[in-house]
Amino acid sequence: MSVELEDPELWRKANSEWHGLALRSGLFSEASPLFLVAVKGSDVDSVEWRWVRVKLLDDWDIIGAGAASGILGNGFCRPSFVMLSLDGDAILRCDVGQESIDFSVVREPYRAQTLRRHGEWMTGSPRVDELTRAAIMRWLDSRS
Repeated sequence: MSVELEDPELWRKANSEWHGLALRSGLFSEASPLFLVAVKGSDVDSVEWRWVRVKLLDDWDIIGAGAASGILGNGFCRPSFVMLSLDGDAILRCDVGQESIDFSVVREPYRAQTLRRHGEWMTGSPRVDELTRAAIMRWLDSRS
């Protein structure tokens, strides 16, 4: 899914697309709007990411204020984020391309052999810290 950057309704449409996709994919439900967001470490030079549990508030604005905060993007209507359902069954990613804000979803990511192979590779990489390595191994083992 995508929304053209030149669309005069960009902010409204992109927020609407994100919300609809999040619900349809199982990122969260209306009854339980809880999910995880990948957040970069607090150090400016940090390459470490971690999952943070969040709750969608009634007055949400992911594409505008969320992206402008620097946590979910690089400025107003310039989102860049990865979100994960609490059960690990849906990953939702958003980024800005040359002409559009692009959304993608992977359902049941543990079934995606490319992701599994990448996880396996990461567990053997000296560049991956022990905490991340342990989390990847738990994920791989839990979905064997």
